[in-house]
Amino acid sequence: MSFSPVAGHHAIIEVVFELAFSRPWSGEELQKIEAAHPEWEDDLPRSSKTQTHKLTMDNGGTPVWTPGNGVAFESFQRNGQVAWRMMFENNIAVVNCLVYDGWRNVCPTSIRLLRSALNSANIGGDQHINSISLQYINAFAWEGPIEEYQISDLLRDNCRELPAAIFDRSSHLWHQYSGWFEQGDNGIAGRTLKKVHFDGLEDLNGAAHVRCDATLRRDCATPVNAKFAIKNELAQIEETFSDLHLELKALMRTLLSDGMVGKVSLGE
Repeated sequence: MSFSPVAGHHAIIEVVFELAFSRPWSGEELQKIEAAHPEWEDDLPRSSKTQTHKLTMDNGGTPVWTPGNGVAFESFQRNGQVAWRMMFENNIAVVNCLVYDGWRNVCPTSIRLLRSALNSANIGGDQHINSISLQYINAFAWEGPIEEYQISDLLRDNCRELPAAIFDRSSHLWHQYSGWFEQGDNGIAGRTLKKVHFDGLEDLNGAAHVRCDATLRRDCATPVNAKFAIKNELAQIEETFSDLHLELKALMRTLLSDGMVGKVSLGE
């Protein structure tokens, strides 16, 4: 028995595209985005407002909660679960895809949605993009009896990013979190934060599975003027997302066992 990716030929249950800006969205910008909903209503028919709170510290170190508003647009699967979501709140613009059908489809759709919404906001010259993040959430199911659980069927036991202790334990319930920075050397790239979060879990029926949350955040060496990026149809942003996609694939190849790399088609 061994692990299997939950989606058959891949294990991806969600992809998240995120842009972090230099300041929060203004009420006027959110209103303009909401008013432009008909432009992408066929893709994301539901519109709703979101309530947010931002935690900051005052000069004396006292926590301060600042209320805020946002707007979200969603589409749904036949089972009622979210299929796609685009949201603007605080200083973030994010697109979530929970029906992954390949990078060649998902990335252009996400960029198209972001481009339409950001263009409608009529952003001022004071707004900049500080970072670009791509997140993959993967899930793997253990197909055998719990007593035969082998994490080495899923993960590479000589990977320097994984502690040896997780391979020595027989329990299927475990947790591993790691993160590190790597310095960029081209384009708009500053440093890149790489985060990998593994959870060994069991469902309500006691079946074991592992969830892997891998995120790459590319900090811009120099903040990118948002108005200029939108004028250029987010071409540089799309290129950066594609670079992060390739980096995430390379990272997963170092983490997963050879057998799982083959199952999820991560070969070179």
